[in-house]
Amino acid sequence: MHSGFSYLSELVTEFFASTNVRRGFNVIYDCDISGWETWLQIEFAAFLSAHPSEPEWYREWSVEYDRRMEKRKNLLRPDFLIRKKGWYRESYASIELKQAKSAKSCIRKLVNDIEKLDKAKYSSLEIRTAWVLGVFRRTSKAQVLQYAREACEATGYEFDENYVVNRVIPRTEYAYCFF
Repeated sequence: MHSGFSYLSELVTEFFASTNVRRGFNVIYDCDISGWETWLQIEFAAFLSAHPSEPEWYREWSVEYDRRMEKRKNLLRPDFLIRKKGWYRESYASIELKQAKSAKSCIRKLVNDIEKLDKAKYSSLEIRTAWVLGVFRRTSKAQVLQYAREACEATGYEFDENYVVNRVIPRTEYAYCFF
């Protein structure tokens, strides 16, 4: 299994096991709050800052687009760039976070972000891998995998279930998918 995926999926799993994060999701659900993606990013940033593996990370760091692939915009800002200790210097994994009530809508947004990340100019900063993380109301795991497979195939991306974490967030009405 890809070492970057292994490390990042472990981080994500630990993050969603946090009592604080679960409490936040229960408030979001109970009060029917929408638009909580920034809250999720801040909680994830706080988690990364306190993590024992001491990852180097940046939130919304500007990366140049490859001008051959993106003509209108100059810069993209991945939600997170993360470098595990021991990875080559200036070599990062990017993660885009999304939230939506429905799994299908969230997965569609995630695949759109994959397309965006695919246009990064890799000489400006080495993004070794690009990953996406979506949070949505609980849906069957099989349905989430079907949505992800269909969305990836519709845009020409290979979908490999070996690089997917698809779990319910314990003691909440939410689930997440990381791929």
